[in-house]
Amino acid sequence: MQNKRFVLFLALIAFCILGLAKCNPYVVPLPTPAIHHTPSKILGLSEIWSLTNIYTEQADYMPKMVASAGKVLFVGSMSNAEEHRLICLDGSSGEVVWERGDPEHKEPGRLSAISSIPLGLYTGYTGVPSVKKLDLSTGHVLWSQSLPGRGLLYMFVIGNEVQVSTTLEWFSKLNAENGEVIEKIHDRGILISTSQITVSPILMNELQAEETATGKLIWRVSLDRELRMAPLFTEDVIYLRSGRTMGSLYAVQRSTGNILWKTDNIVISNITISPSKKLAYVLTRDGKLLGIDTDSGVITTLIEFSNGPFALNGEDIVGGYELAYDQTTRSLFILLGDSRQLFAFKEEE
Repeated sequence: MQNKRFVLFLALIAFCILGLAKCNPYVVPLPTPAIHHTPSKILGLSEIWSLTNIYTEQADYMPKMVASAGKVLFVGSMSNAEEHRLICLDGSSGEVVWERGDPEHKEPGRLSAISSIPLGLYTGYTGVPSVKKLDLSTGHVLWSQSLPGRGLLYMFVIGNEVQVSTTLEWFSKLNAENGEVIEKIHDRGILISTSQITVSPILMNELQAEETATGKLIWRVSLDRELRMAPLFTEDVIYLRSGRTMGSLYAVQRSTGNILWKTDNIVISNITISPSKKLAYVLTRDGKLLGIDTDSGVITTLIEFSNGPFALNGEDIVGGYELAYDQTTRSLFILLGDSRQLFAFKEEE
């Protein structure tokens, strides 16, 4: 019964992804935003720059913005047309460094996932699943690897591996340096797998961990609503955000599955972590950036944006609410979906 439920769960995800993949992303005009947000009551951060007309669609599984090595990258456009390009900005100035995407670069499918580490940038494509490693400085392709399955769900860089979940219950491990396939597993929905632990969704709102070698159940955790947004894995904690447009943030101990703390149903963005500050950053429905102590769960309001609350999909045509953090420069990037504003902040000492 549990396996049948999971198959239904994956079938629903596949339907959603494939439906999106068939859409033409170049013909949907976006109205000029009637709203503008101004940050105020800023605590512990200094504004560097801001841009307007930055659009990315609402993230359904993977975040659509990342930051690394002095750059911030997003999937979307810098115009009022809903294009679907990968755009790289200089993190200190906001100037465009490079961009790629159709029609200039023919891709095998629709770009749906990006992940970055200081030494690499990885892009994932749905429709015809594949992963590419790009040169972070130029956007040039270093390697490309096709994947089994149909839609691409999740992509994580774990150590020297790129681990990818695709629909039809495929899980693939690739060598992060050269793209060679390390392992392919079929008929199991897996998020990540290390030599010690394998983490998998089993129902729409449940996650479990097993011993990789034996398959023995270690823990299982239930959320207040479905898990859609990609979890954020650290060495000791898994951060989970429930819901599609809005949900709760959970901090789950990686070794035991114990819920260390959780927020109310107020979070509308992905999660990003500042290791030096020991803060989890999230955006809330009422127009605030929160800093949550990763040890205690104590919440501090770091920014209040004017003209709140933020508009959500279903209420209006809005883009995604995205956060990205660059550990090398200690910079935080905030993308607001209703006003299409991108802000860059620097952490204060």
